Amino acid sequence: MKAMEENNTYYQQPNNAYVNPEHTLKQSKQEQTHEKNILSEKNKHELEIIDKNNNHNLEIKKKELGWFGIFFGGKELISLNISGMLIIFLLITGLLLSYKIYNDKTDLDSVVKIWGIITPIITLTLGYIFGSKNNSNNC
Repeated sequence: MKAMEENNTYYQQPNNAYVNPEHTLKQSKQEQTHEKNILSEKNKHELEIIDKNNNHNLEIKKKELGWFGIFFGGKELISLNISGMLIIFLLITGLLLSYKIYNDKTDLDSVVKIWGIITPIITLTLGYIFGSKNNSNNC
């Protein structure tokens, strides 16, 4: 009988119940995996909610911008973007006209006239861009 008690892995709890330590360990591991699964599902759900909110906000921004905003940007930057596009357009136009006039060699004085018109517009636009940046920093 003594040998049998020595091999016994059960122990007695205060309410006269016998419990196997391996059984409590197994239950503990099951509870841990269950809690881990609950947390991972909760995290997945929270990520889905955040993702849906971000997508919704993105759709709202796209609707606010419209097709015009795709090219020129939002309300804050629209004037700067239009000014930048104007500068690029004027430079390309001036270069193309200068190239055409140089190739034809018809009236080289008209190149000076063209750049005499384009240059003040470009400098005015650059002044607007840099002036508006300084004004926004002072506010």
